[in-house]
Amino acid sequence: MKIFLLLSVLCLSVVGSYSQDANAVLQKAVAKIKSVKDYQASVDIILDVDFIKAPNAKGMMYFKQPNKFRLKSDDIAMLPKQGLKVMPLSFLQNGDYDALPAGTAQYNGVQCTVVKVIPRSDSSDVVASKMYIDPTTSLILKSENTTKKNGTLTIMLEYGSAKQYGLPSKMTVTFDVPEFKLPKSMSGDISGFSKENKPKRTTGSVIIECKDYKINKGLDDSVFK
Repeated sequence: MKIFLLLSVLCLSVVGSYSQDANAVLQKAVAKIKSVKDYQASVDIILDVDFIKAPNAKGMMYFKQPNKFRLKSDDIAMLPKQGLKVMPLSFLQNGDYDALPAGTAQYNGVQCTVVKVIPRSDSSDVVASKMYIDPTTSLILKSENTTKKNGTLTIMLEYGSAKQYGLPSKMTVTFDVPEFKLPKSMSGDISGFSKENKPKRTTGSVIIECKDYKINKGLDDSVFK
């Protein structure tokens, strides 16, 4: 009986310790993100969906705390912006979420700490987000996001000169096209398929390369109007 109790205590201690470690890793990643009061960046955008012909585009991306976001481009009114609204930067800023440890996993050769993040707000489109975090750099490398309206969005992030702020140099957002609400302007670009023979399900992706970051320089609210 004593041995059983001892093993139980040891197991609970290990679980509790891992839970604290996972939360500490997440909080370090969040601290990087919260150091960003505002930013603007030039972006190159590539849309890859089998039955949609869309040219590569350029634009500007803006963010200001607590939740102001704008992607401006004259080239692509059809870009599905919902994916950007679940980016870790906008998702973790307000701190209104619960975090649960979800083990570890290899991603791109990195042994990541995996944390499941659940928003508390009923207004959030995100139901849950599983985040893969490099515990050495405190950078979020991937997030798998289950949403209410747009299916599952997977976001893969790469980092460059702005990694100290947790801002990526490249983001790849993948999504299920039938579940992702495409703007009307995008739907109008569909060619070669009628409503009857359009594929029932296909996976699309948006690749966004970010450069020339200007961080914490003070963005005027007029940028977001």
